[in-house]
Amino acid sequence: MKRMLVLCMTVAMLLTLATIPAQADDGVIEINFPTYRVGTHVLAAPEKILIDSFNEYYAGQYKLVVEELPSDMSYIEKMTILAATGDLPDIIEGKGGIVSLAVKNGQAHELDELLANDPEYAAEVGQAAIDSQQINGKTYSIPDINQCFSYFYNKDMFAQAGIEPATTWDEWMDNCQKLKDTLSQAIRSIGDFDLILCGKQTTDGDTAQVGPAVAEYMGIPHAAWVSGLEPTGDGVDVEQQLRHVIETVHMPFPCLVTVEQELFMPRLPSLKRGKKVRNKPVHILTLDDFMDKNPEHYGLSGSPTQVERIFPPQNDMQRETWTGNGGGARLFAALVNWKYIQTGDAACRR
Repeated sequence: MKRMLVLCMTVAMLLTLATIPAQADDGVIEINFPTYRVGTHVLAAPEKILIDSFNEYYAGQYKLVVEELPSDMSYIEKMTILAATGDLPDIIEGKGGIVSLAVKNGQAHELDELLANDPEYAAEVGQAAIDSQQINGKTYSIPDINQCFSYFYNKDMFAQAGIEPATTWDEWMDNCQKLKDTLSQAIRSIGDFDLILCGKQTTDGDTAQVGPAVAEYMGIPHAAWVSGLEPTGDGVDVEQQLRHVIETVHMPFPCLVTVEQELFMPRLPSLKRGKKVRNKPVHILTLDDFMDKNPEHYGLSGSPTQVERIFPPQNDMQRETWTGNGGGARLFAALVNWKYIQTGDAACRR
């Protein structure tokens, strides 16, 4: 219980940005805390426990004032805008490069001194986790949750691939590489095909490499982040959900796409159907079934890439907010400075 309360305090102290929390009339310091972990979110219950525990433990001194946001994407969008305008709340979660933008704008506190003063907590978090959050050698955020992973696996498939269930991250990445290489060879062994559908990414490493890597191994066109798909003649028209735009492209068959969740929401099988198919045979392929039978071409030894570090991309969006009169003149001056307007002939470029 004590450690959970220390965690609450650490979340409140270590992720606090360079803003001054408001003080209520009763002297209680109110700390603004937006979160998307509400409603049906899988972490809504433990999040509420942490918030309630913090408010109970520090009653009369501090109070977390929660702002509920409907999804993680709406959270990222709102925090990005607030970071660009210098209006971030007291506590944020560093998703989507928000912390990097806060650091760039001078809104984030360095936390190294706090960690040095609490070695017990630093040890509990782990140096590797702390190092993964550093920007330019300084710590501005701390992971607020530890996750335990478990997974189901096909024993026969693992046996045929010559791998054992992973107990370390290195073993996990090695297993993923072996299975990924095996995928392209397995698809070739099936014969002709038109379209390969893959998920966008897993929820552990979030590297989103399997689909594009399979397509590259097979030498076929591919598109990622697909949110719309329509077969047209000799191929498919797909909509790609890119960062700032939705791009529509046409790809000829055969091709591969990785899809967003909303495109193909899997349906849960009925009990009747589950019983019907549970004894269906599973066709297992071995190395002998592949065209390439060299075992050195699979796993990490055959991988063209190695994952050294997983981190969110930095957000490069910049915004300026102007208040008061004279907005037109300031806008004109800014457009001239950005060379969108050339003074003299008043020529505009697009």
